[in-house]
Amino acid sequence: MPVVLTPPAASALVGRMAGPLTVGGPEASASRGARVASAEVSVVDDATLDGALASAPVDDEGLAARRVELVLGGERVRTLTPGRGHSRRSSYRALPRPGASNLYVLPSGRSRRELIALAGQGLLIEQVSGLARLGPSSAVSSIGVRGRRIRGGEPAEPVAGPLPISSLPNLFEAVVGVGEDLEFWPGKVNAGSPSLLIDASGFPERKGER
Repeated sequence: MPVVLTPPAASALVGRMAGPLTVGGPEASASRGARVASAEVSVVDDATLDGALASAPVDDEGLAARRVELVLGGERVRTLTPGRGHSRRSSYRALPRPGASNLYVLPSGRSRRELIALAGQGLLIEQVSGLARLGPSSAVSSIGVRGRRIRGGEPAEPVAGPLPISSLPNLFEAVVGVGEDLEFWPGKVNAGSPSLLIDASGFPERKGER
């Protein structure tokens, strides 16, 4: 079934994927031009964002902070690299390493109501839990969710419980709609996202479930 993630839930996923989204890895998806999300998704890291929690004039190497486009139209365009204004220290004893500041999915022009209407029959997820035990490339697993059932394009009765997912990267590849309601929900990084509509391919159906 299709799922609409509200900003708190979508931001939690962005934060959990901060490493692969910002610095990549040894796999092919770290290469420039690799597809890492659907064409609906663009991701930016911006340490110059006015009033944001992780904004600063300089990074932890003393270099001028920058806005960096990481993913455009689902394709990786660059990663965060040392000596370019986006180094962070995990503590005062640690050496600076490339890391996210204000990491977020760029909003589009659709309202949350439009995304819910497009979902038709599905889930509206307002909170997620259990992400800490999932690696960015973990195979089929589940996350805890709270929200509402979507019936006839409208929010309906409350729901709560486990929701199977194919993998965290697959959720970004299955995004078919992006909202306009960008919010930041800080965790280990200051991650933000508007509401996201994810099609059924991101959520393997459990046996006997409709």
